[in-house]
Formats: sequence, structure tokens, C-alpha cells
Amino acid sequence: MGAGTVDELRHCGYGRFVHEFIAAGKANDQMKYANKRAESWGLMAEALKAGLELPDSPDWSTDLCGVEYSFDPKGRILLEPKDSMKSRGLASPDLGDSLAMTFSVRVAPAFHVTVSTVRNMAPGEGRCEWMR
Repeated sequence: MGAGTVDELRHCGYGRFVHEFIAAGKANDQMKYANKRAESWGLMAEALKAGLELPDSPDWSTDLCGVEYSFDPKGRILLEPKDSMKSRGLASPDLGDSLAMTFSVRVAPAFHVTVSTVRNMAPGEGRCEWMR
């Protein structure tokens, strides 16, 4: 199920880098998505539409195009269960699920600093108003 992996990574000190994924858990946008799995796939779809590039491979095509969706009684997006995919002769979309899970946690954008000049500063010279 993956819980053992999460526990072991936390035990080894990687806790701040590990985020447990519960597919049936609550979506952040509960008005649009029925669960966390549907939301993750929706966010992945938005990234693909915005230009996210993937390797040109039939494995990716099969995984990303095989999953069907419907709507729950509240009109929220709900992905097809994996058992249903199996009954249609399709394998579990492991690549698609793993990529979608990377969209389940929002992270801050990378902070980049550009240094144009390097010089030595005298003590107290580097203080700024925001640091007081």
C-alpha cells in the first residue's frame, strides 16, 4: 500500500520531504474533485495543457489516455476505478498515477538569486531596513 515506505522514509530522517498520498482522501478543491486522486490527475492535465513535456513513449500514452472519468452525484470529477480499467483489459496506470501524485502537494517556486558583483563588505555595511 505504500504506508510502510512512508514510515521507513520518515524513520530515516526524510520526513520533511515525504508526503503521504491517500487517493480517496479529500481534495483541496472539493467543489470540483471528488477525491485526491481525481484532483491530482486534474492538476497534471492542466500542467500538460500548459506545456509540460513527457517522453514520447507508448507507455505514457496508454497510461494517460486509458483512464476514463465521470461525475459523482455532486457534479465533481471522479476517475474510473482501477478494477473497472482491469475489466476493460487495461493495466493499472502506474506511470500516470506516479506523475499525478507529484501534483498532490503544492510547493513554493524555486528561489533564484543572481549575483552580479562580489565584493567584501565592512562590518554593518550589509544591514537593510527589512532585517531590523
